[in-house]
Amino acid sequence: MRVCILADKWGNLDEGMKKVGSKIAEILKTVKEIDDILYLDVHSLVTNPFLWRRIKQFEPDIIHFIPGVSVKSLSFMKLLKLRLRSTKSIISALIPRLDYPKILIRFLKPDLLIVQSEYAIRKLSALGVNFVIIPNGVDIDKFKPVDTDMRISLREKYGIPTVGRVILHVGHLKEGRNIHVLPYILSEDDVLLIVGSTTTKVSKKLIENLSKYRNVIIRREYFKNIEEIYALADVYVFPVKNERNSIGVPLSVLEAMSTNLPVITTRFGGLPLLFREGNGYYYFDTLRELKEKIQLIFYDSCRVKTRDMVAKYSWNRIGQLLVGAYKSIL
Repeated sequence: MRVCILADKWGNLDEGMKKVGSKIAEILKTVKEIDDILYLDVHSLVTNPFLWRRIKQFEPDIIHFIPGVSVKSLSFMKLLKLRLRSTKSIISALIPRLDYPKILIRFLKPDLLIVQSEYAIRKLSALGVNFVIIPNGVDIDKFKPVDTDMRISLREKYGIPTVGRVILHVGHLKEGRNIHVLPYILSEDDVLLIVGSTTTKVSKKLIENLSKYRNVIIRREYFKNIEEIYALADVYVFPVKNERNSIGVPLSVLEAMSTNLPVITTRFGGLPLLFREGNGYYYFDTLRELKEKIQLIFYDSCRVKTRDMVAKYSWNRIGQLLVGAYKSIL
């Protein structure tokens, strides 16, 4: 089986869609059912006509478009299908932008959509579009728990206070992610560490407001060893509510769980489909509930087993699920 992966390869790999595209291309190279992989930057296809010829010469069985669903991406894949009539097309609807006219979706639909949230499932079921549910994965060998001594050492390395609790959030620095509520959950000795992507737009207003708090640390830089940032924290919080502000199964939540951090999150996207509450993993709906869950984790000494919960979603397993999806439409 020959697979062409079209993804966003521009800039640092510190944003969900970029990381998903990179990991899918990487893991498929290790799967025996895949004979060859062509991994291209989707932006380059717009400016470099040679890449269109390269795809045709590659003669893929599958073209898998990673950066999500839009009228532009649906139209783009339709054009590719017209040039490569025997090739099957797949789009990963990482962010479920599916509120387009029914007739447009049906005309431009690919052979298969990969979805991750209940919203996308309901929408596509009503439209009669062929879809499969496949979550994102996590590198369980890279994101691992550390002992207390290593945690303190990592805090010293990155200039984070070694005394007190570190509450972590990793992701875009924009208004729609609901990050502005996080300072309100901090106790006097807590530190809120927010690590922002370097390749996406930021809200200057949000950064200004967060910077007013003495115990909020904002880092907008590329951490090649981002696993060390998770390892130095005490708890991970994901406050995003709007489904258009993150991919359906946030990588940061999976990475925090793989590090065996306690995780408190909204019932976002596909997370409720994958995980039940317990063992250090909790959902919240209100700010008051978020505060209560923080107290539950730190003062009730709950047993944390989030790494065990996420282990079955390793990228190796996701690769096998993708191959199964490819086979289903060939």
